[in-house]
Amino acid sequence: SKEDKTILIPAFSFGRFQNILLCLKELQDEGKLSLNIPIYIDGKLGIDITAIWAKLETVELKDFIPTDVQIVQDKKILMADKNPKIIVTTSGMGNFGPAREYLVHYIEDDNAVIYLTGYSSQGTASRTVLEGAYDEELQVNGIICRKKATVTFTGEFSSHAKKNELIEYIRSFAKVNCLLLNHGE
Repeated sequence: SKEDKTILIPAFSFGRFQNILLCLKELQDEGKLSLNIPIYIDGKLGIDITAIWAKLETVELKDFIPTDVQIVQDKKILMADKNPKIIVTTSGMGNFGPAREYLVHYIEDDNAVIYLTGYSSQGTASRTVLEGAYDEELQVNGIICRKKATVTFTGEFSSHAKKNELIEYIRSFAKVNCLLLNHGE
């Protein structure tokens, strides 16, 4: 079961990081996530934004922190600990921040799950680990690794709108005189 594994969740600092924390809190509140599974957060920008979130007037939800969340003090000690845990870290695509080190470490751990929560551009570390086959040799952030971890992705946290969502949004206007779309890598 996933409760016996370490779950690494790279997330974008603003919005997604806090949304992931809310989901973990809800799972704890519903009894679906044991309070005995430690939750760690890492990434200065994600932690800083989380700390000021409650002060933002534009944010309605203020109570989103899971029970006993711990800020990572030493990544090396945490990664050496083989006990099950959840680590929410920045950056979402794994090329920057603490995620760089965590991805390289946990991709080789068959007792780890890497859960990607957003779009992964071609050439990013998150796309590399997502598309690599089990036991394949991958280059992750310049380091050769062998993929042993389970890597999953779900789209509900993506900030990219789907075609039908964009069409529905445009239809909500009485009259559109001009529409410019731009999206690229």
